[in-house]
Amino acid sequence: IYSALAIIVPLYLIEKKVDLTSIGFILSVGPLMYLVMRAVFAAVADSTNTKNIDIVYSVSSVASVIVYFFASSPFLFAIGNTIDGIRNAGFWSVIRTEALLAEPNREKTTDILIYYSNLRQIMEGLAKILAGILLAFIGFTYSFYFIFICSAILLSIILIDKQKSNFGSIWTNKKEILLKLTRQRPKSFWFSSLLQIFIWF
Repeated sequence: IYSALAIIVPLYLIEKKVDLTSIGFILSVGPLMYLVMRAVFAAVADSTNTKNIDIVYSVSSVASVIVYFFASSPFLFAIGNTIDGIRNAGFWSVIRTEALLAEPNREKTTDILIYYSNLRQIMEGLAKILAGILLAFIGFTYSFYFIFICSAILLSIILIDKQKSNFGSIWTNKKEILLKLTRQRPKSFWFSSLLQIFIWF
């Protein structure tokens, strides 16, 4: 979903005759939000469960498409890209946490994350090709409809999953979450975060 929007949204902005300076601003807020929220979501997922984050990023997927579709100003498009950043941070934290839960061994966890990273890159490439096909044959409006339907299906699947969400546990475990957020992080964490932002751009 994100990869399709990454192709469609910039072209849609050009179609709407948004100036290049505004486009640069719009596309920069999402990566910055991702940098901030990935640490927050990781702490929440570690202290509660990943179902809460699943719901957040799935709702964000639906919300971002709606905002992009109805946006009439650079500010609203920037809000849509901000929501995209939240969605991507949530997705990353779920993959990371589930990999840690599945395999406590750090080396094997790294292998799992590399596998998911490679799989995601393949799917991103396919999604960008699909985005081009959608734009060529059905245009911007119906492309947004298609992505909205895909996002809604994803949200529905997560909501009917047997694992229960418990947003109240976030408040219950707030001290543990804050401790995880404020702990000193290795330089590699910030380096990888910045690297992902540059890749996003």
